[in-house]
Amino acid sequence: MHNLFLNAVEHHVRDFWGVHEEETHGRKGLRPHSPAEQEENLRNCASAITHRNLSALKKFRRTYLEVFAKENEVELTSQELASVPRLAAALLAWFSKLPEGSVLRVPRPHSEPAKDLLKAASPEHILDEYVIGQLREDMEKITVPGADHWRMLFTINFVITLVRLWGGPKANKMKQGLLHNFIHLVAVVRFATSRKITEAQINIVETELQAYFRTLAKFPHTLYPSHHMSFHIPECLRRFGPAHGWWSFPFERYNGIIQRFNNNGKFDLKAAFSRSFGKAFQGSLLTELLSLDSENMAIAEPATWDDGDDGERLDKFLFEALAAHLNEDRPPCYATAVQVDSSGSVLLNPLVQWRSFIQAKGVMFASKEFSYRNSLILFQPLPGTTQRAGQIQKIFAHKRPKSLGGEHLTEFFYVVQEYLELSEEEAVLDPYRKFPLIDTQLYRQELSSKIYVVRARDILCHYASFPFKLDGLARDYQVVLSLNRVCAPVQIV
Repeated sequence: MHNLFLNAVEHHVRDFWGVHEEETHGRKGLRPHSPAEQEENLRNCASAITHRNLSALKKFRRTYLEVFAKENEVELTSQELASVPRLAAALLAWFSKLPEGSVLRVPRPHSEPAKDLLKAASPEHILDEYVIGQLREDMEKITVPGADHWRMLFTINFVITLVRLWGGPKANKMKQGLLHNFIHLVAVVRFATSRKITEAQINIVETELQAYFRTLAKFPHTLYPSHHMSFHIPECLRRFGPAHGWWSFPFERYNGIIQRFNNNGKFDLKAAFSRSFGKAFQGSLLTELLSLDSENMAIAEPATWDDGDDGERLDKFLFEALAAHLNEDRPPCYATAVQVDSSGSVLLNPLVQWRSFIQAKGVMFASKEFSYRNSLILFQPLPGTTQRAGQIQKIFAHKRPKSLGGEHLTEFFYVVQEYLELSEEEAVLDPYRKFPLIDTQLYRQELSSKIYVVRARDILCHYASFPFKLDGLARDYQVVLSLNRVCAPVQIV
């Protein structure tokens, strides 16, 4: 899988998009000029050239002088390009030598805010300084639990920002084409790294890989042998199963540990592993290779009840919601009060013990008061129902009998409030719904009055949240990007 992560993804960002920090040429602190500001500056710059006003010309940003030189095919020496005053003087000297009646060609402004107009117009620098600036600003606003750096940057940050910038009707056709090309690769990464894999998912990996390279070929670009190797990923998934069971990342970590051994110039691999790892190594490696845990499986740990705590009585609403949820699974049938008939119902205990968070195997789910970012979840009110975005309000442990006169079971429950979905009119304006394979869409930034009591099995995963505004609408919205690493994304119709 190094071929996918370290070659295809890095190659797409660095070589195809042309993202290189060293290419900012000291213009990092400049504010991008809007298209209107560009048009005004280009018009004033043209006036300064035609009126041979050197003092006025020297006040413009270098990028305006450079773009005039390029538009009019002015040949400049390295000495003339060394500073703005020299560049301005060279432009005026060139214009003064033109035949009478010659017309100065005025460059067109870029369609988006930009610091460097030459880069903004160059296909070699697709992610220009404006887009990179937007990425950095968006990163500060994204709410997300801890994630792998490469995964967060490529499948979260880039997705949220680029769909926002290039997914709307105002984006030009080239940017829309680049976005579709990028989404194909994101879909490959999401499905190829799923902790469970099916033939349907492998077919998606295969189809999206083909679509990625087919759309990539529409742009000037060099392909490498590693790109050909990517086409073997579906075959490997079919033969060996989920990628995390055979990729080399865990082995590389252990290679790093081995390299730090103090072996005095002699190395016995078997003895070193036995001495330094023992059963702990064997268990952790097996966990890396064989674990199929999802986030919702990770929190389905056996709940504990503190015998020294009598517990607190649930209010009537939550108590009835708990009973209704449990009664979806029969038998037994739970009652919130002693029944007048002999129905055989099991009397449900109203006492609970509150928890701030539940953490198992590195995954935390928490109440909103304890940790806002770890309270945002995608869940199903009941198994098999449509996933919804919600927030964990409270968590409690509850103890109940499995049957009449039977042993007791302790289980964690989550009080969840769901976010309002978009109306049909709003959904049409959602740029993320165009790409169902990335399992991302807008919700209103407003909680419903509907409250659910659910179990660990009903929580699918966390989600990344980002504040969003729809043009012409006053409401606040949020981008909801699923962080589910097990199941196939839900198809949004």
